[in-house]
Amino acid sequence: MSDVDEEVRRVLCRDSLLMMAVDADEAVGIVRQRETLARLERNEATLFEAALEHHHDATLPDRQRHERARAWRYAGIIVQFSDLVDIPVRLPSDWAKLTAADMYRESLRQLFDERDVDKPDAVPRELGTYTIHRYLAARGLRLKGDVDDAIDLSQVAPEDVYAGGTDGYLGYLLFEAAAAYVEQGQPDQVDDVLSELDEHWSSRAAASGGRYRTDFARALAAWGTAAATDNLITAFTRVQRRPVIDDSRRDVEELSVTLARAEHLALYPASDRDRAKAVVLARRALSLADRVQGRWRVVARSRAPLAVVFQRVYGDIALLAAGLDGQAAAELGLRVALSAKQTGFAARMRTDRGQLNADQRLLNPDVEEIIEDIMLAETVDDPASAEPYQRDDDEIDELRFRLAEAVSPMLADTVLPVPADLGEVRRDIGDRYALDYLEVSDSLAVTRLFRCVVRPGWHIDFETFMPSERYTGFFAAGREQGRLARGRRDLAVDDEDGVRVEIDWLRLADELLPAALIDDLAGVDPDHPIELLISAHSWLSLVPWAALELAAEGTRRARLIERAVVTQTPVFTCLRRESLPPVRGDALVRLVGQSGEKARPEDGVNVERERMAWGLGGGRVGVPLSHAVVVGQEPPQEIGGTLADALRGSNTWGFAHLAGHGDGAGLSQYLRLPGELMSFGLALTLDWPESVLMASCHVGQVVNETDAEPLSLVMALLIGGARCVVAGISAIDDEGTGRVAERIVRQIRSATPVSLPVALRNAQREAVDAGEPVQNWGLLGAYVQ
Repeated sequence: MSDVDEEVRRVLCRDSLLMMAVDADEAVGIVRQRETLARLERNEATLFEAALEHHHDATLPDRQRHERARAWRYAGIIVQFSDLVDIPVRLPSDWAKLTAADMYRESLRQLFDERDVDKPDAVPRELGTYTIHRYLAARGLRLKGDVDDAIDLSQVAPEDVYAGGTDGYLGYLLFEAAAAYVEQGQPDQVDDVLSELDEHWSSRAAASGGRYRTDFARALAAWGTAAATDNLITAFTRVQRRPVIDDSRRDVEELSVTLARAEHLALYPASDRDRAKAVVLARRALSLADRVQGRWRVVARSRAPLAVVFQRVYGDIALLAAGLDGQAAAELGLRVALSAKQTGFAARMRTDRGQLNADQRLLNPDVEEIIEDIMLAETVDDPASAEPYQRDDDEIDELRFRLAEAVSPMLADTVLPVPADLGEVRRDIGDRYALDYLEVSDSLAVTRLFRCVVRPGWHIDFETFMPSERYTGFFAAGREQGRLARGRRDLAVDDEDGVRVEIDWLRLADELLPAALIDDLAGVDPDHPIELLISAHSWLSLVPWAALELAAEGTRRARLIERAVVTQTPVFTCLRRESLPPVRGDALVRLVGQSGEKARPEDGVNVERERMAWGLGGGRVGVPLSHAVVVGQEPPQEIGGTLADALRGSNTWGFAHLAGHGDGAGLSQYLRLPGELMSFGLALTLDWPESVLMASCHVGQVVNETDAEPLSLVMALLIGGARCVVAGISAIDDEGTGRVAERIVRQIRSATPVSLPVALRNAQREAVDAGEPVQNWGLLGAYVQ
């Protein structure tokens, strides 16, 4: 299909993904309703394997031929769909060498009388059912690349049509023939294939639900012309008017046609009105995707085959939005980015709890029970009922409320998100600048980066961008290796010749920051910095944003923190309020130090400067759990007990300063304290102060290493009530971090206290003025909700 226009290939690939997803959901749904094993403990990939086992048993000789035919058909769908989204599924042992094509072929054989099955003139026992199986087999051959065989199988003789029983899936079967010709680079053959049956469509099959597929096929064959526009309008009208037998199927088919029509208008507009209509249609497609996703409960599953489909649809809509000018298109881009990041967020939160070590319980029993109840309410049908699944929204809302009350509204939003409301996001961002990033693949499996800048007054720009390989490789490697600085003292990249060179922070800023933001920053007075919120994604979560440089007058460069107070948030739907107030109230201090100069590194960190900031004198001896008043000069007083005990029951603390070794990634991150391991699960159950300083490695690394969704120990603290957490995004240098932490503590304890993000910015500016290397101060970030 390489000679076919990229736009047509994208539409065909997406349509195939969506149509296969509908069939896969049906194939798995039969098992989902009846297999207790698949309800709670299994992720979706394993659920597909459970479904295969179920259908394998239904192909045994003791079953009726129609049962065997259906089982082979469903098995072929599951295997091919899993291959299509590149999430292989394990086959039963005696099926190990079978392909999806083999399974489809066997499903067709079961529809003939056993004595006639090999006869060339054999007639299937039920023509309507045979048409369905034949359509699926033809689609399977086309997707496999056997285009000629797909065309042969999907050719329809007039006598077969008029024999009756084929109307329901005739349009689908004809679409496969047409799509095969389009993929072969022979779109002129499509009308010949379809026109033979025009009389049939205009008479007895005029109301057939599958007729729109022929209009859709004609549009693909005439892509880029007025004829394509007309056929897409006709297909769109027909798919909306078709009888409602299966809500999910109709919504998915409408989604496919709607998005194709939006793309065609965006690429071949006759006027500005067409461009505006493209945005409206794409917005409709996004709503349909959200609706189907909710109906299929895809939000409850992580790294799942069905979830991949929606991620790719999001990628297509983002690409469309980035190619259009104007505020409406930019808002669409931001909206789809929020959907993509929010969905994966919930999926990780809900499924990875079973992937940690047995001795690290992710959630306390009460919270876990509520989440289990939510999953049951979403996924369990009455095993004795043949009725389709009906989600109990009232029960879901009640459980969501219980979860918000038990922990926090942020946890409820994470586990059971609702579609993003741009009005609320706008109110929460307020007068701040906001910068959102998204990495997502489209239906052609091409991965792209998108960015959206929101400027005061709700002025939005949304675009795609491509940083140079030297930086994408550097940060991607840093994520895999758990550190950015080699030996913790060398932030450098490999140039074109493989030589280690210092990062050009000005060039990196030009590649990562939108031009509109750079222009605005050029006129900012350092004494009156802007507030800049960043929601990074994928490897961008490891960028030391504070260190980026901006061109200034003369030869001098300015760091981003000289013009902005930079904060980060996992996703903008996590924002709750405007800017943070100054740090105040009572403080908890727990610094895990070293017992001597030759202490083993894992005993603790160098806390000398932090001790001095708290008025405890020098030395590297740790500070046990202690209490202090934030503003003032009195040193902390030991209170004993554990940090968890101090944070349990009542949130009376305004600030916490923690120092120690941290490690891990995602939900497995932890802060190691003597006598207790501050894991994600434990942190999630505590009442955290409004502001928290964690001078520790890794615990500020909000990167999902598998799906690039931000979820980490920092997230647990934000869920538990913290509004700002300052932490290290990678392995950090003790001495440099200690100096930054010392400066932060001195500021918040002064007579003119400041908020934690402002204190971090001021501390980092002092480091810049002192000429300290970036790795000593740039790897600390401020995360907010």
